[in-house]
Amino acid sequence: MTEVLVQPHDFPRRILLAVSGISPQILTETLYKLAVEAVPAFIPTEIHLVSTVRGVELARETLFGDGEGQYYRLLKDYGLDPGQIDFGPENLHVIRDERGAELGDIHDEAANHAAANFILEMVRRFCADDQAAVHASMAGGRKTMGFYLAYAMSLLGRTQDRLSHILINPPFESSRGFFYPPPTPRRMVIRDEEVSTADARLILADIPFVRMGSQPALKGLLEGAGYSETVNQIQRSLDDPRLLIDFDKGQAQAHGEWLKLGAVQFSILAWLAIRAKLGSPQVQLAGNESANAHSLLAVMEEVGVTERSIRVWSTQDGFGNSEFGPNRTRINRKLEKQLGPAASRYQIAQTGKRPFARYALGLTPEQVLIKGLGHELLMEEVSKGAEQ
Repeated sequence: MTEVLVQPHDFPRRILLAVSGISPQILTETLYKLAVEAVPAFIPTEIHLVSTVRGVELARETLFGDGEGQYYRLLKDYGLDPGQIDFGPENLHVIRDERGAELGDIHDEAANHAAANFILEMVRRFCADDQAAVHASMAGGRKTMGFYLAYAMSLLGRTQDRLSHILINPPFESSRGFFYPPPTPRRMVIRDEEVSTADARLILADIPFVRMGSQPALKGLLEGAGYSETVNQIQRSLDDPRLLIDFDKGQAQAHGEWLKLGAVQFSILAWLAIRAKLGSPQVQLAGNESANAHSLLAVMEEVGVTERSIRVWSTQDGFGNSEFGPNRTRINRKLEKQLGPAASRYQIAQTGKRPFARYALGLTPEQVLIKGLGHELLMEEVSKGAEQ
């Protein structure tokens, strides 16, 4: 039996991801809280730090140095095995723009856009691994960096992922020389005041966030898409669905977008949309649904359905069972291609197994609008067919 992983520390791949500016100590402070003080401990198997050019330079100098940096001191002081944690200069990531140029600072709209896309892609890459638990620290860097990291975690994070902010009491919070409380307290001078590291109080504040990455419809969302596009697509998936069937144009519109459907596919979607508008039961094609098909024939001729398609609609098994299945699949795929995560709200759902499967749109009457070509009479005819 496969073990179900629930708690972050149980996952074989444990990632600490942090954003930083000119205070790389937020990483050692967070690592101290997670690996030393937390019960149970969350010891990362890998660590990644995202920053600007200057931020990465400072992190390289202070955390690694010549093998004697603050990161290595923390591991040595608390008996953490460096061989069990993948963290080196190659894990310091400089934010790059669309052209691949490294950012020296985040000071304008273009740089903010680049930072958002870069951070989102890092989060997407890590959260795509079901065997990984991501702990993201939003404590460092410019405020927009922390925001983008938090929002990316909300868009893509799963049940096992965490978001935190490290807090420390003054005067240690303003010290460039404090990186973590050492096992043996030492005295240091901060702003002309002599203090003991024994007085440092670190709090790892857990930040609650909505985890949309656990939603099946959003899993693997828009691979490679930028921050703005990802946000827009997820927002579309959350908006109230609206389906318009326009018989004058012979087209359907979902979520404000005209669907690229062939005439037969449009007619199938239109038929089921009218049933949804009327609150009619699901369609069972094995039954006598011919009346429903016949009631649309005149309209289908008007919107360009071929004679062959009309004959399919007229078959004795009601609706042409042999062609309904493939066209249903095509409709659902086209919806996915055009609408992304929002497609699931409009797709033709199936319950049960063929030949007794039943089909319907999962829309309420209020979410469907029918217009054109005397739709009131058309709906009356479909309603009669549904009652037979």
